[in-house]
Amino acid sequence: MSIAGIRSPAHNGASGMLHNYASDLVMLSRRVTERVTHIDERNRTGLLTEAMQNVDLASIKQEIELALEITDDISLPSTRAQLQRIHDLITHENPRGINPLYDWIRELANRLQDDAANINFIFLRSEVLRYYTDVYLFGEQVADRFPSAATDIAAAGQCLAVGQGTATVFHLVRALEIGLRVLAASLGISYAPSWESYLRQINANLTADHKIKSDDWKREEPLYRDIAGDLQIVKIAWRNPTMHVDTKYTPAEAEEIFRAVRTFMMRLATRFSEVAI
Repeated sequence: MSIAGIRSPAHNGASGMLHNYASDLVMLSRRVTERVTHIDERNRTGLLTEAMQNVDLASIKQEIELALEITDDISLPSTRAQLQRIHDLITHENPRGINPLYDWIRELANRLQDDAANINFIFLRSEVLRYYTDVYLFGEQVADRFPSAATDIAAAGQCLAVGQGTATVFHLVRALEIGLRVLAASLGISYAPSWESYLRQINANLTADHKIKSDDWKREEPLYRDIAGDLQIVKIAWRNPTMHVDTKYTPAEAEEIFRAVRTFMMRLATRFSEVAI
């Protein structure tokens, strides 16, 4: 298996937010170890003829170039410097015999080990990985109709994936506000200080005498009732609708709020939009 086979799909697509650097690092280490073992075996058995060495050089150069691509993504400064040194030696000096080449490859393993000791990875459980990688956490329709909420929706998912409940709710507040502004505009409400204020005004319209309701309102009333129900669920999940410093949210609480806000935004997107559709 060549190093070309260890690239993860996330490296090749702009939509991928999570890069499988840990897998790259493990496989890079394995290939370096295999190369050092191969060199030592050839030296011990006396098989380093000139013709076979030339084959080695072509193979080594290809692997070094691919390894340099990996170190573009992962911070491995000492390893990269050694890789570049080996690549330059093969490319510009066309070494014969043992030269310093094989010793430098052996040293590459030490450099990689030193660099790897300074790298830390965050482990994500499979059941939360989608919150970090899914491009359409609230569905494609929400993404199309409320584009200014996209950054906070993605951030809410990423925070939830790494167990930051309070940060998740913070970003959900911002995403929810985008939807509420659009909803308010449809009701002729220029400003409301909180989503609860919107809820009160929607309920006021819902409970008004049927005779005084406009035809437009009657036509949209089922949707507004559904939206009011979604907001009520958000209210129950939220517990405290204001963002006080001493308010904390566990990942489980944040996930409950995440689902409620997603339902609200998806419902809203079936009828409303902040952009012309």
